[in-house]
Parts: sequence; structure tokens; C-alpha cells
Amino acid sequence: MLANVQTHLRLVYAVAKQAAQVLVFPELSLTGYELDLAAGLAFAESDSRLGPLLDAAVETEMILVVGAPVRLGPRLHVGALALCPNGSILLTTKRHLEMFRPEVNPGGPVLPTESSVLDPGDRSPLLKFGNNMATVRSVRTSSSPLALEQARTVVRRSTWRACSSHPEKSSTTPRC
Repeated sequence: MLANVQTHLRLVYAVAKQAAQVLVFPELSLTGYELDLAAGLAFAESDSRLGPLLDAAVETEMILVVGAPVRLGPRLHVGALALCPNGSILLTTKRHLEMFRPEVNPGGPVLPTESSVLDPGDRSPLLKFGNNMATVRSVRTSSSPLALEQARTVVRRSTWRACSSHPEKSSTTPRC
């Protein structure tokens, strides 16, 4: 996992040269998609292993969204942790597990099902960058045409939600 953090840091500093405001890494990017190891690799909401990445977010003034299994009490979730330039950490938890049907699998090893290891989440804070606001959605895709179309649908819906946010609600929501 330390190697993944180092890879993330190299990418953060490379992207920072392009003056990006937000950098989003894939689902479970810090640990890999290792569902059978998720409990042992799980992060806490303010995990010290995030320190170097949080420092990079502050230094580069960029929101970094990284993925890891996250334990909240007894429950284990797919987490997207937004590391903010102000030093805060906002957690999104994946709501819809196993979005894609088993027959969509393009081949290869069959992984444990997400719901056999993880719990659906309910956190989805707003991220504010510049004059924009968005939420993060965690979606695992495969290369099959059906899976890719389902992912595009989720992205379109998430984009609509971000664009149609209600300012009165977002003023009380923790934000980057």
C-alpha cells in the first residue's frame, strides 16, 4: 500500500503543474481492488496513512479524491476520501454495491461479491472548487459495453445532481 501512496504522490505533483483544482483517483486506488483483504487494509476517517497525501493537497491547493476501504464503527465501506486544501477530509461511501450483473464479467477471476464484504454507505458531501460544486460517486466498471453504458448513466446522473445542487442545503454541509 505504501507503494500506491508514493505513486499517488508522483501523480499529484505532476498534475499540480497543470494547475488542476481536483484530481480523482479510481475506486480503492490506495489498496487495490482486494475485497478479500479489505478488512485488514481498511482506513479510518482520519487515518494517519493519509498524512502525506493530505500534506500534498494542502501544498498544491488541490482537492485529491483517493479510494480505500473505510471502517465506520463495525461497518466496512468502499470509501472515496476527499483530501482538501484546507486540511479537512470528507468521506463519500459507496451506496450501490454490485452495480453490474455477474454475467457482465468479461472473463478472468471471479472476485468475492462486494456485498459479502462491504456495507452500502450513505455519505456524499459536496466538494466546492472555484465556482463549482460536485459530489463523488464510487462506481466500479468493467470493459463490457453494458457496464460502460451503466457507468456513463451514473456519471450523467451525478453531473446533473452536482449542477442542480441547492445552495441553501450546501451552506450547512461540510465542504472542501
